[in-house]
Amino acid sequence: VTGQRVAISAEDACNRLADLLLAHRPPYGRTLLYADGDLDLFDHFALQEVGRLLGIRNLYGSSIWASEALAAGHALIQDPVQHSLEDILSLEAPLFILNGWNGLIHHPVAFEKLAAHPTAQLWLIDSLMTESAKYLLAQHPRCEVMLIRPGSEGLLALCIARCLIEIHGFRDQADGFVDYATVAQSSIFELEPMIAELVADPQQAAQLKEQVLRLAQSLADPLKQAAHIPGNSLFQSGGTQAYC
Repeated sequence: VTGQRVAISAEDACNRLADLLLAHRPPYGRTLLYADGDLDLFDHFALQEVGRLLGIRNLYGSSIWASEALAAGHALIQDPVQHSLEDILSLEAPLFILNGWNGLIHHPVAFEKLAAHPTAQLWLIDSLMTESAKYLLAQHPRCEVMLIRPGSEGLLALCIARCLIEIHGFRDQADGFVDYATVAQSSIFELEPMIAELVADPQQAAQLKEQVLRLAQSLADPLKQAAHIPGNSLFQSGGTQAYC
């Protein structure tokens, strides 16, 4: 009615969802239940089973993208880089990169703990000004919000990598790094054209370029410890968000 999110209790939500599912059973109706990736796997499979019992065939969610991406990432790297919330909250000088994760809505407890870290620098990267972005801009003194086109996270990662290699002299002995660095520094990935591809509003191109340079500088700081906290909403990236 108001166009804004309205919080309701879990009991009211279950009753409302049950009424909707019962009202839309075949052959009189069809149901597509979209579950965001922040839904835990137990609830995800419970919803699938309830749907099966009610004759709902098309019941699915985006959690599969998270498990697929993490599995692919572990296959590519020898040392796993996934850490628990407690691990990253214990960092002394963290750089939290919240990528497509509207934590104020999806996981307020974890979000509040991250925002309350006494020394953390927060970067929120998304394709729209979410509730989390508005909250951090209003409440957090060390927060920046970077708005990019939907689905362009991979290009942003490449853009930052180029800055780390060219400006900050980043080198690595890992297999494939030389080939990757060569691609990142090729003429087709010059900084200015990439910014034009990334920016959501052409009038903000100069600001976005400065943000990319500042984020790369923070990542290059040996005193900072970076932690990437991604969401996996399909509206953001079509299921191909850069987890790894």
